[in-house]
Amino acid sequence: MSTNETPIEISTDIFKIKVPIPFHAKYVNVYALNTGVLSLIDVGPKTDAAFNVLNHGLEKLGLSLREVERIICTHRHVDHMGLSKRVKEISNAETYIHESEKEKAQNLHAEIDNYIKTVEPTILEAGVPRQVLDMTANYYNILKRVSEPVEIDNTLKDGDTLDFGEVKLRVVHCPGHSEGSMCLYDEKRKLLFSGDHILKEITPNPFMSALYMEAPLKTYLDSLRKIERLDVETVLPGHGEMIYDHRVVIQNLFRHHEARKEVTLRILAQRPRTPYEVSIEMFGRLPTSETLLGLAEAAGHLEALLSEGRVESFKKNGLVYFRRTV
Repeated sequence: MSTNETPIEISTDIFKIKVPIPFHAKYVNVYALNTGVLSLIDVGPKTDAAFNVLNHGLEKLGLSLREVERIICTHRHVDHMGLSKRVKEISNAETYIHESEKEKAQNLHAEIDNYIKTVEPTILEAGVPRQVLDMTANYYNILKRVSEPVEIDNTLKDGDTLDFGEVKLRVVHCPGHSEGSMCLYDEKRKLLFSGDHILKEITPNPFMSALYMEAPLKTYLDSLRKIERLDVETVLPGHGEMIYDHRVVIQNLFRHHEARKEVTLRILAQRPRTPYEVSIEMFGRLPTSETLLGLAEAAGHLEALLSEGRVESFKKNGLVYFRRTV
């Protein structure tokens, strides 16, 4: 998106601004609500490119960053909230995030530093070689360059309502992609701001926290069922294009994860494997930036199969292995 491109009007006084991100998804969708309380749903990463596109996008609407009154982060990942502090300093806007992620947002760099340390024993036990872990840890330091901790003024929980004048949004807590992932539902207009919970072109990774989050796949699928029940005409996702058939997309996600479990069982058919070996069989050797995502997805499916009694785990030489029981 060039900085001369006009934001897209989604609904009356609701606009989408495509903000560039230095990651595989290329863009994050920032939504500007000028319905009585000028607000941004997500803001993008802390890069000059993201700032300039967001700033020029608002100017195209006759608005400015100084006028922003609220910043609502659908979750704490850096491509969605990395720019929050800079925007807050310009506008003095109030910041909002789910209550489970307030401390992590306010201590974002420490959270990034501690992440690898916290899950290191689990990662090594899963069969990841030390040199691969070290390269991955170095990559995670890059995340600090595109983000800043930000003071959170208000926390949200499931069922809360945010009043934007002409628009009222209900918080739907949807843990899975992260502990505090949330969707925002406009019942009157039948709009759903979905963050990274539901995406059209990308299968959302429900395992971002899988290495320390209990039952991530089950949690994510349960959250999908909450959204499936809503009367929604248009889903406004954090990345990619709008979704007009959310129930079809959700059913496809259910089928996708069932298929991945079957693939996992086929991988285990010949011999027991560590989660890292399952990840390599499933995805190949991934780039450093995606190594833990692949591992976490494999671990999530293995955990689901373990809970169903279709696999069992055991330890050997300090590593965790899984084998089929049927």
